[in-house]
Amino acid sequence: MRNTRKILRRENLSEEKRPNSSRRQKKRIVMKPRKQIPISERRYTQDTAFEALKLPPSKRKSWQVDSIISIFSQWPEFEIITKNARELYQISRNCEIEHLNENTFLFAEGDLFDAFYLIFSGEVMLVREKFRYEDFMLIKTPKGPKNNVRQYHNVNPIFRDQSITAPNSPNTPIFKYPIQKCPTFDKSLKLNQFSKNLLEYRFGSDKKFEAFDLKAPHSIIGFSELEKQKPWSYSAVVTQPSYIIRIDATVYQKTIAMIREEEKINRARYLAQIPVFEELQDIPELFNRLADNVIEMKIPKGTKRKSFCDGWIVVQSGSVSKHRKVNFNLSSIDPRALSGGAIDIRLPKGETYVKLEVLGPDSIIADPSLTSNFKKPYKLEFMEDTVIYCISMNDLRDLLPISFRRNLEKQLLDDPSDDYLIRKWIEREMVVKWQMYKKSISKESKNYAEYEKIMKTGFASCRRMFPKMIKDHQVTCQNPRFKAIHQLDKSLKTGEIEIPSTFTKDFK
Repeated sequence: MRNTRKILRRENLSEEKRPNSSRRQKKRIVMKPRKQIPISERRYTQDTAFEALKLPPSKRKSWQVDSIISIFSQWPEFEIITKNARELYQISRNCEIEHLNENTFLFAEGDLFDAFYLIFSGEVMLVREKFRYEDFMLIKTPKGPKNNVRQYHNVNPIFRDQSITAPNSPNTPIFKYPIQKCPTFDKSLKLNQFSKNLLEYRFGSDKKFEAFDLKAPHSIIGFSELEKQKPWSYSAVVTQPSYIIRIDATVYQKTIAMIREEEKINRARYLAQIPVFEELQDIPELFNRLADNVIEMKIPKGTKRKSFCDGWIVVQSGSVSKHRKVNFNLSSIDPRALSGGAIDIRLPKGETYVKLEVLGPDSIIADPSLTSNFKKPYKLEFMEDTVIYCISMNDLRDLLPISFRRNLEKQLLDDPSDDYLIRKWIEREMVVKWQMYKKSISKESKNYAEYEKIMKTGFASCRRMFPKMIKDHQVTCQNPRFKAIHQLDKSLKTGEIEIPSTFTKDFK
């Protein structure tokens, strides 16, 4: 009975995974810092963002604001509202959400403009008063000769400024005819009876209404009216139970103005500390005006372009390589001097772009479009994600002193000759070819040295393997030389190698 119990225990242990008691056999734990994942790539769901939007802005935590940002960054129309990550963060922190039932007003015509809206879910129909021929007025210019050409304006006071037509015609009476409608007008949209009753109850039963647009989820309502902030010229009726995100107009404008003013101050400080502008540090107002006029651009890695702006480019972060077109056929170097020997260099044929230099932060480059009139055009290639500031030539002429601008333009546009660039290209090619040749030679010499060592001394060394669990029938594997000796023994039997006279050890 005892023997059978021992056998059963052994079988159970063999089926299960036995714990590794040896310290060398346990895996080593390496502590690494957690990788920072961009907010746009984090896996926040729409439900998480929805729960965060329900909370008051003052009670939202940072991770809840991040969940709202991850949803807003996926909406294409939201890019109109914010220009950078900081503006997006502040708007996501201060926005509010409200629920509206079907057949209710989001806002009505004539209401004061105090916010614009984003549709989180549901639908909103935009409605305006239907035009009538009686509302048109014929406004005639002062009288003149009958055959003279005058302008007649058909004006409908209900519509916008775009609704005015001014046809040229003889100075004779013309008929009243309908003018152009809003570009977003869609004849297929129809109001249901409940919405009609709601509008008639608000504005009167004698007026007629028509729907001219239907806003789906992720759409914006009222952002184009933000600058004027006049009373609403149309009404918005909710056609389905909807959740609407409300962004207060005053809060939005003050937040954006504050952020952009801070960014302007930071840009002015950054431009003042660039070594090229060291001569102008006594004029702080100049950098404030430059900061107002520069255009910030974010260029992704690998972008190749020949023009960005008609002016200068300041590299704020990242790296940019400058490539110039060179004609190798006009080279004065004899190709026979580059061939022969271990390193053989062949010049390319025709025109090829050659790397001039790699420029990092605080560098200034002339836009490639400025060299279009010269015989030395070049292009820029961005080696990593880069932020640049573009300053147009008009701003440079108005702001910078003439002597300073001319001296700097000479430095930026003064490139070396083609022959000099070809020689530099040959030097770089020789370094690359020599590294490749050195690597191949070192590998061959290493293999030859190992083979000579085995043939002369009979000793073969191999790399130690990581420790494994050794079984009873593999006791001989404890010696690290076992595999090498076994391989030599096998080669002797097949006749691949011969034993030298100095070798005395027996493998058998």
